[in-house]
Amino acid sequence: HHVVAHGLNLAIRSESVDCVLALDVLEHYRDDELGAREIERVLKPGGIAIFMVPAFQILWSPTTDLTHYRRYRSRQLREVVRQSGLTIHKHSYYGFFLFFPQLLVRLLERIVKKKAVVPIYVSREPSPPINKALLFLYRIEMWFMRFLRLPLGGGIVCLAQKKPR
Repeated sequence: HHVVAHGLNLAIRSESVDCVLALDVLEHYRDDELGAREIERVLKPGGIAIFMVPAFQILWSPTTDLTHYRRYRSRQLREVVRQSGLTIHKHSYYGFFLFFPQLLVRLLERIVKKKAVVPIYVSREPSPPINKALLFLYRIEMWFMRFLRLPLGGGIVCLAQKKPR
């Protein structure tokens, strides 16, 4: 089963869930620690939480981050997750290969003072060769992430666990 609910007040029994995916969620809450604590509350002992959040405030865009309160640094996300009572097993930036192109676009947006240099929503399907190239880059990243933490990227992924009894 799966449940879609507001993350600050999950209508789920305490200690009843094996896994929570919080993918691009915490940055939307004024109180991100409350959101992480709510995830910890519903997890069974030994349960797993996977967090993904956007990284680096310099990549902030009024177009893409319309409802965000923040973008994170790795240590900020780790602190929020630890404060919730979860134990972090693995964390890393991701989107390493796209970080500098993304940074360039954000800086150009600021220079030309337009809402977006690159259109955010495209009404047609993305180009298959571009999708294939991006998938290739992310596969390379995933291979590297087995051995090390990436030093920067457009986002952060964090695998955490509720303490077993």
